[in-house]
Amino acid sequence: MQVTRRRRALLVAASALYAAGVWWMTLRPTIYDENVGGILHAILRAARGWPPTAWITFDGVEFTANVVMFAPLGVLVLLWGGRWWHGIAAGLLISSAIETTQLLFLPHPRRRRARRDREHLGSGDRRRPDGRCRLARSSLSGFP
Repeated sequence: MQVTRRRRALLVAASALYAAGVWWMTLRPTIYDENVGGILHAILRAARGWPPTAWITFDGVEFTANVVMFAPLGVLVLLWGGRWWHGIAAGLLISSAIETTQLLFLPHPRRRRARRDREHLGSGDRRRPDGRCRLARSSLSGFP
């Protein structure tokens, strides 16, 4: 497929806009302030109050947003003339780069807690992340 000058200019502009948007959403010290967080939590409270949408949670919204954020990348890769798997590879590479950058340069309390919990699980540590010991199995003998 021949890429004309005009199409190339549009693709460069769209790619730059997408890259700037991904940077803005993922690599700022605070992803959203109190105003945005308040609006988001108000919407989630309203969703929990209506039975058909009561299953919607903040973690679910955040996970979905992270997945949906990479859909335009696949479209851009195809428009640039790449194959479908190039989009998947690009998404994996960019996602890994974002996570690494966040880990190294944007310490967030929730991310630190998640890393600490994973380290405890990975090491087989018998203590809980807060430092207290877990109950021994023999102390639970009266429970099923």
